[in-house]
Amino acid sequence: MNYGRVNNIVCYSELISLEAKGLYAIICSLCGNKDYCYPAVSTLSKMSGKSRATIHRLLKELSDKGVIQRLYNPSQRKTITYNLMDKSKNSKNQNHE
Repeated sequence: MNYGRVNNIVCYSELISLEAKGLYAIICSLCGNKDYCYPAVSTLSKMSGKSRATIHRLLKELSDKGVIQRLYNPSQRKTITYNLMDKSKNSKNQNHE
């Protein structure tokens, strides 16, 4: 797939920073037709040109605003899946395990 769909509500929100919207667009692209993906922070950092610390801050912003849901793997102490909440509302299986 050569494109990703980005929710207009997220794009036009004045409550979400431009940087976070850019990261959201990358995540949407990685999800493709699915409502979830699981890129490493290092991958998001390389794709965006932002530091790992900035990626963590932006992921927190998107999560806090309810745009994405981060599912954690407690044994590895890291995020394993990012759910797009605008698409997940209609999804039957949100855990993708």
